[in-house]
Amino acid sequence: MKCLILITLLLYLHTGSSIHCRQCSAEIEANDCNSTSCTIPCPTVDCSCLGLCYTNVILNYTGKHSIQAACIQQLCPTRASYLNLYTKRQIEGYCDVSKGVVTCECGSDDCNHVISFEPITIVDEDIIIVDKYDSSSIIVGVLVGFLFLCLLAVVVWYSVGRYRRLKDEEFESKLTSGSRLSSDDASLIDGWDDSGKHSYSAYRYSSSVATQYSRGSRGNVLNHNDQHLPIELQKIIGKGRFAEVWKANLQQDASPSQFVSVKVFRLHNYGAWRQEKDMLTESWMRHENIIEFYASEQHTVRGRLQYWLITSYYQEKSLADFLGSNILDWDQFCDMAISIARGLSYLHAERDDVGRPKIPIAHRDVKSCNILVKDGRRECVLADFGLSLKLDPKLSRDELANAGQVGTSRYMAPELLERLVNLTDIEMFKRVDVYAMALVLWEMANRCETSEGMASPYKPPFGDKINDRPTKDQMLILVCKERQLPSIPEKWKKHQGLSEFIDTILNETWEYDAEARITASCVLERFKVLRHHGDVIGSDGSDVEDKIRVKAKNESNRISEVISTVV
Repeated sequence: MKCLILITLLLYLHTGSSIHCRQCSAEIEANDCNSTSCTIPCPTVDCSCLGLCYTNVILNYTGKHSIQAACIQQLCPTRASYLNLYTKRQIEGYCDVSKGVVTCECGSDDCNHVISFEPITIVDEDIIIVDKYDSSSIIVGVLVGFLFLCLLAVVVWYSVGRYRRLKDEEFESKLTSGSRLSSDDASLIDGWDDSGKHSYSAYRYSSSVATQYSRGSRGNVLNHNDQHLPIELQKIIGKGRFAEVWKANLQQDASPSQFVSVKVFRLHNYGAWRQEKDMLTESWMRHENIIEFYASEQHTVRGRLQYWLITSYYQEKSLADFLGSNILDWDQFCDMAISIARGLSYLHAERDDVGRPKIPIAHRDVKSCNILVKDGRRECVLADFGLSLKLDPKLSRDELANAGQVGTSRYMAPELLERLVNLTDIEMFKRVDVYAMALVLWEMANRCETSEGMASPYKPPFGDKINDRPTKDQMLILVCKERQLPSIPEKWKKHQGLSEFIDTILNETWEYDAEARITASCVLERFKVLRHHGDVIGSDGSDVEDKIRVKAKNESNRISEVISTVV
C-alpha cells in the first residue's frame, strides 16, 4: 500500500512539473548531423507545466541542415488528463525519417538536444535513401515469399490434378462396369435410363476402338480389335469447348502418308464425342458438302482416356479463317455459297440424294467457324455436329423442349434468343439454321470483290455493333429489341449480282419472322439461278470445278483404302 502511494505521488509530481526543450529556427552545419543523429545547438527554454519537445530537421549534406525546434506547450491539466493527452510513444520519444526529413517528439527534460534516428545512406552526396530495414533482409524476405508462392502453386496443381485423376478413374470404372451413376455423372453422357444405369452393350458399341465408317456400299464396320490406325499427331489447329483438333499423319507402309484431322475429347466430354460420332456414322451422312468422317477411337494417354474422331484434313481451315486472309471473286462467292446451301439442304431433307428415306437433321450451330473450305477453294463442307439434333417425327414436344437453347450467341435467330421456338413444329429448328446461314452468307458477300474496292475488311456479323464475344442478353437487345441486322453497304447495290442476292436471298433468309424465311433448298435453287445469270461462269470455270471434285474424290477413296487395310 505504501509503495502504491509513493508511485502515485511521484507520477503526480512528474506530470505537474515543467520540462526544458531546445527551441529555435535556424540552419546548422553539415557536420552537426551524421547518418544516425543530429545535435541541436538551440538555446533551452522552459516549457510551462506540461509539454513535448518537437524537432524537425531537413537534412542537406551538401550544404546546411535546416532545423526547427520548439516546445509544444499545454495548460496544466490534471494528472488523468495528462495521461490521455499524449501517447506513450510521444512521451518516451521517437524520430521518423521520410525523404530526408527527420521529425521527432519526446517528453523528457532536454530530450531534443541530441536526436537519434534510423540509419540512412548518403548516395552521391545529394541523394538520401532511408534504410529502415537492411536491404539484404528485404531481398531474403522477397525470395522466401516467392518460393512459398511457387511451392503453394505446385501443391495446388498437384492436388487438383490428383483429384481429377481420381474422379476420372471413378467415372471410367462406372462406365465400364455398368454400375449406377449419380445424377451429376449421368448428366455428362446421354442414353442413360431413369435409374442412372446404362446398357453396357450400348457403351461397348459407341466407344469401340477404331469404329470405322467406310463410305459407300459397305456401310458401318465395327472394329473389335485393339489395333489403332497408324496416326501420329502433329500440332493443334483448333480448340473448342469440348475438344481439340489436331493435324495428324495417317501412316501406311504401302502408301504415302496422308494428312487427317483428329478431334480429341477428354473423358468428361465423352457425351459430346458420342453425340457427334453417332451423327457422323449414320449411313446417310455421306455427302460432298459434309465433313468426311473416317473413324472413331478410344486412346489412353498418360493414364487418361481420350476419345478421337478422325476426319479428312482441310488445309484451308475454316471459312472464318479463309475470309480473314482472302477475298472472293463473284464466281468463287457463288460456288461456295451454293455448296453451303447444298449441304444444309441435304441435312434438312427427308431423303438422301438417291431418294432413300433419312432423318432430317438440324445443325444448330451454323457459323463460319464450323464450315471448312475444301482444297479447291471453291466449295465448303459443314462440320462440328456436336449440337446437332435428329428431327425424328416420333419425338415428343417434351423431348424437343429438352434440346435447349444452344448455339453461338452471335448467330442465334430472334426466336431462339427470345425462347419462342415453336416446339410442335420441327421445321422451326430448320429455320433457325437458315437464319444462321444468312449471316454466314453476309460474311462472304462482305469479302466479295466484284469490282476494285468492293470488298471490305473481314468482320463477323454485327462486328461493328458489338464486342468479340457477345452474350445472349446482348444479342437479345440488339436483334430483338432494336431489330438490327448486319449493315448492307450501298456499294453492294451497284452490282447486279449482289443486288439480286440481297433482294432474293439475304432479305428472305434473315427475316425476323421464322415462318417467313425461305428454306435451305430454296436458297440453293435461287443461288443456282443467280450463279448462271448473265453467264457468270463459263464452260471453262465448270471444267475446273469438275476437275477439282474428281481429284478430291480420288483422294478420299485413297484414304478410305488405307484405313480399310488396317481395320
